[in-house]
Amino acid sequence: MAAGYRVDAQRWRVLFDDLMLTVGQRFRRPEPRRRVRDFVRGLLAPLPSKNCWTIAEHAGDTGPDGMQDLLTRVKWDDAEVRADVREFVGHHLGDAEAVLVIDETGDLKKGRHTVGVQR
Repeated sequence: MAAGYRVDAQRWRVLFDDLMLTVGQRFRRPEPRRRVRDFVRGLLAPLPSKNCWTIAEHAGDTGPDGMQDLLTRVKWDDAEVRADVREFVGHHLGDAEAVLVIDETGDLKKGRHTVGVQR
């Protein structure tokens, strides 16, 4: 049986804000911090297509320039940000008895007991 971590919407907002504060420390200026937050929100949003245009529009921007700058011109250490996210998730969402299952095949799962089966 697969189990998922459940939390209410308010708690998710608090966790998201805490994570963005943690990651935001990797950026010297407030503008890239805001862009990172908006970019991640766009990635998590149910947008039909995810690119700098759609994510920028979702953030209320008139064009993709700010998001493109974040990805191409802003200096930041992706290894440090990744380490921050890994540590944050382990600390706030981790469970000593959890098992990570990664399936990148995209295959439709069949059966009744397989992890990832569509129900």
